[in-house]
Amino acid sequence: RNGPRRGPSSVWSQPLVAGVLPSAAGEGKEQDFETGPAVAADEDTASDGQRRPTRPRKPHMTPLEAPEDGMPDFGADAELSALSGADILCSSAEPYGQLEAWHTFAPGMAPAMALAPGMAPMAQHHFLPMGAMPPQPQLSPPLSPPTVPGVLAGADGGAEVLAAELAKQVVMLQAQAQAQAAQAAQQQAAQMQQMMMQQHMLQQQQAQMAQMWMTHGMQMPHGWPAPPMQPQPNSPFGHMPPPPGQWGVVPPMPPANPVVGRPVSPAGAPGATGAGHHRPGSPSAVAAAAAALSTNRVPWGQLLDLATDARGSRVLQDALGRLSKSQLARASEELAPHLLLMARHPFGNYVASTLAGFEHMHGLMASAFSGELRALLCNPQGSRVVQALLGAMPAAAARDLVAELDDGSLRVVADVARDTHGSWGVIAAFDKTRAPFILASICEHVVPLATQQNGCRVVQAVLKAAAQGGMDIGAAVSGLIAGGLEHLATHSFANYAVQVALRHASAPQREAMANELLPRLLALSASKHGSNVAESVLSLAQQPQLDQMCETVFGPLGAPAVPPGDALRGLMEHPFGNYVLQTLVRRVAEPRRRADAIDKLRAATAPSNYGRSILARLGAE
Repeated sequence: RNGPRRGPSSVWSQPLVAGVLPSAAGEGKEQDFETGPAVAADEDTASDGQRRPTRPRKPHMTPLEAPEDGMPDFGADAELSALSGADILCSSAEPYGQLEAWHTFAPGMAPAMALAPGMAPMAQHHFLPMGAMPPQPQLSPPLSPPTVPGVLAGADGGAEVLAAELAKQVVMLQAQAQAQAAQAAQQQAAQMQQMMMQQHMLQQQQAQMAQMWMTHGMQMPHGWPAPPMQPQPNSPFGHMPPPPGQWGVVPPMPPANPVVGRPVSPAGAPGATGAGHHRPGSPSAVAAAAAALSTNRVPWGQLLDLATDARGSRVLQDALGRLSKSQLARASEELAPHLLLMARHPFGNYVASTLAGFEHMHGLMASAFSGELRALLCNPQGSRVVQALLGAMPAAAARDLVAELDDGSLRVVADVARDTHGSWGVIAAFDKTRAPFILASICEHVVPLATQQNGCRVVQAVLKAAAQGGMDIGAAVSGLIAGGLEHLATHSFANYAVQVALRHASAPQREAMANELLPRLLALSASKHGSNVAESVLSLAQQPQLDQMCETVFGPLGAPAVPPGDALRGLMEHPFGNYVLQTLVRRVAEPRRRADAIDKLRAATAPSNYGRSILARLGAE
């Protein structure tokens, strides 16, 4: 505005007319919008009056484009020179075409590459159609070009207003950037806090599992982390883990007694029965020992580490059968103090079960399990070891071992029988010993055991084994009758005990049960579980009892077909009762009675009942 412009005339003050472009000499050329901008005259008049040839301007050049020396010529523009250190966004009219070019520049410098700190740099020249917005950085809200009246027209004071407006925009963007940074820091801190809480909870669970394993005499897996430090009880963080460096000083935890009722020696060494807690060797040492044992080289002193290792346990089990008598005796001597620990260990119990197959180990294992038999029977791993030992040792030694369960009250066996693992141990003990106190305990608690899933398993096995061994199960039959035989027959578990009692009871006992159940046969036939008992009753009933039942269902021999709604139609229409009816017809021995029953079945057959299926199964279609 105050200084000289390059060339004889200034393109800043020339108006733009649609379709007409001003030339350097002020003459207009028509614009061809299809083929590109018109080219100005090949010659231009310099200040000395001589005409010099000039190159046509490129359509992308602007009045602010730097000359060949790389620096723009601002002349004596005082206002622009005063804006030191500020980036100015300026819109200029492109002489070639109706375009707008957005530039960022500072006084005396080439156009800048960014509007403000934190914003993506913009190219030096971006051409957009008239009225379109330039590309904006991904910030909210976006920075729009300032619309200050008079700036582009060269009005006084426009640069100062523009600078103030841009300064506001820069401050706003900086505030937004700081807010976003603070929000990101808060989110990161919250995520770190959540991760610390999750890690703390996981460590607490691992510590609880480790404590439980120690309590039951089991061995922690290799590589299991030690229990984490806990904050002080009066810590302001509560159950939440405090920041690093703010943990309280926690006194060391006293060593827990790994086996209830077995004190640990002051030095922590296990006793003669191996009740102490075993500290395994390093994984590399155990792996090396397993590799040595695989090549028939016994790693003496590391057998317990092998027995309590997943791979080492399998290798040791295979190697025990290949050892010589002297090596087997030495291995047994090394493992004998730890038999109780191995019996409860997830991997060691397999080695203990293998050792139970050797005769010289029976006495050692019986001595190690003395006083702990009830706990072992209710332990998932210990029950397997006890069953293996009972199956391998002689009956006399087995009776001495299980005599520990006879406390005189007959309650210990019943309590163990209710346990999932203990039930199998009781069955194995009675199969081996036929101990009278076990049968007496089962007969004493037959009703509560029969109605419990694990106890029902024990009742069936013990009654069957006792009957096969010639033992009297009359007390159990009397207990079932006194406990409500019809109710037990329809029970989901007890019905199996009733069926076993019917099959294995003596003739008088079976007749007593049949006399109790036959009058309720129709009611039992309408029950899913009771129908099984009803079929068992008919299969074991005497001929007079069957004749009485046939007359109840089919009516007198030779009588006409019974009217609808009777017992026969009820059994034929029931999904469970039709099986009871088939069993009754099969049990009819007299030909006339059987033919009469089949004729009445044909007469009562209808599409709505199971008549055709019954006749097909009986072979009387």
